[in-house]
Amino acid sequence: MTRTRRLISLLLPLAALGAITVPALALSPPQAVVWGSWFSQATDYHDATPTDVNGIPGTVTAVATSNSDAYFLSSDGQVYALGAGQNGELGDGQLVDDWAGPPVQVKFPAGVTIAFLSQDAMPYDGAIAVDTTGTAWFWGNGTMTDCMRGTSPVATPVAVPLPDVTQVAAASWHALYVSSGTLYSCGLYQYGSTGTGKAGNCLPCKVTLPADSAVTQVVASCVDSGALLSTGAYYNWGSNGQEQLGDGSSGGQSAVPVQVSLPDAVTYVSQGGDNNHNGSTIVQLANGSWMTWGDDQSYELGNGKTANEPNPIPITMPSGTTTAVEGGLDLYAMTSSGVYTVGAGTADQLGTGAKMAKAFVLSWSGTPAGISSTANSVAVQVG
Repeated sequence: MTRTRRLISLLLPLAALGAITVPALALSPPQAVVWGSWFSQATDYHDATPTDVNGIPGTVTAVATSNSDAYFLSSDGQVYALGAGQNGELGDGQLVDDWAGPPVQVKFPAGVTIAFLSQDAMPYDGAIAVDTTGTAWFWGNGTMTDCMRGTSPVATPVAVPLPDVTQVAAASWHALYVSSGTLYSCGLYQYGSTGTGKAGNCLPCKVTLPADSAVTQVVASCVDSGALLSTGAYYNWGSNGQEQLGDGSSGGQSAVPVQVSLPDAVTYVSQGGDNNHNGSTIVQLANGSWMTWGDDQSYELGNGKTANEPNPIPITMPSGTTTAVEGGLDLYAMTSSGVYTVGAGTADQLGTGAKMAKAFVLSWSGTPAGISSTANSVAVQVG
């Protein structure tokens, strides 16, 4: 039940007494909707059903999520945060939680206008945003995902020492930045997730890809990463414990990018997963079809099975799907009429109260304009 609905439920019994006149409430559409689990160290907060988010100046133009927080980009280029704050994830200079809201404003230096957020995923207990000059800003648990050996927590945003950043993605303890046309990896070396071809942490390190094409999208999950090139080729690297490399092999890892064989050029990709359920990937091809592979222990590949897939397989998405996002144990499909979900609901990720969905279920009915999911959290931008 949303906070607005709870207010109405309290007022209606009073109106029924006849002695009190209750004025009509001017209800405005929510700017965003969140649900799922938001966890950080000792805290764990659940939105069991979709919950309205309001109180953000202007219009919400993008949403993003980490394991512990939801982030909202407003039309004036500022970012607002809701969730945990023990490690500075809220970016407002405090180390306290803000579960109840309204969202607090992230405190960037004067004159900074944010252009986009890291939508595919955010680092563990942290966040990344890129401003209109191409400078990336980091706040939260700075375990080298900010490309610096900084101390943690980082309670207000600090500039990442890379110029002209055009793409960014992060998960767990590593991050990817496309800087001046070159892909860099920062963070902890875990199962080859930094993609440098050698063991060792990165501050930052160059990831080698074919030189004849640009990186148009980067993605990340707990111990995996991926890059989509302008040619439509897609590359994965990192752990292959759940067949998430997509090259037909099982087990092991790859510390260098491996091209995934697909029947057509890729136009969009999303990668998700955390801990033991890592590296589920979905792509949309130029012909409009969708394919998935990797971890599938909770139906999160959307094919009605629970067996990992080492090769890309076709999947039927809900009618009218415009965007798809792989979360921790779930797959989300955004349509013009709402958001559909398949997978586990053990942390309320389904938004329906169910613990599992073998096939797609309607989680939220409305007009979505954007969606993000990391670990067990979900945020939807309302259109």
